[in-house]
Amino acid sequence: MAHVVGGYDLWFTGKAYWKAHRSVAGGEADMVPVTWTKGWRRDSNGSNFLEVWFENADEAQARSGEAGPFVVALAEAKDFEVVPRVFKEFRGLFEVEPTGTILSPNSLETRILRRVDANKTAVAAPAPAAAKKAKAKKSKMG
Repeated sequence: MAHVVGGYDLWFTGKAYWKAHRSVAGGEADMVPVTWTKGWRRDSNGSNFLEVWFENADEAQARSGEAGPFVVALAEAKDFEVVPRVFKEFRGLFEVEPTGTILSPNSLETRILRRVDANKTAVAAPAPAAAKKAKAKKSKMG
C-alpha cells in the first residue's frame, strides 16, 4: 500500500520497515532508508539531528563513509516499546548528512538539512513537535 508524503508515493520494500520505495506520480522509484521519530533531537543551537537505523552494521558503516547528503523517510511507530516497531504513519522526507558519529552498531547520527517535498522547493525542516502543534492548530481552525 502506497502512502503519499510530500508529493511522493512511499511503500515499504518488504515486511521489515528498513527501507521504502519513493516515486513521484508513478515515475521511476528509488529506495530510501526509513527511520523513526524517536531518533529526532534538537541541540542548544537549534540544529536538528536524526538517528538513522539500518538493517545491519555493514549498511550503517557504508552509509557513514559516503560523502554527501541522502534522503530518509521519517516514520512514527504505533508503540516505541514494541520491538520490532509497528508502523503508524510517515511524517515526512528529509535530506540528511552523516555527522560522523556512530550511535550504535547499526545506527548513525545525521544532521537534518531540509524537508523534501516534490510539490515545492525544499524548505527548512521543522521539529516534529512544532509540526504537530501547527497541524492541531490548523484542524481547530476548521
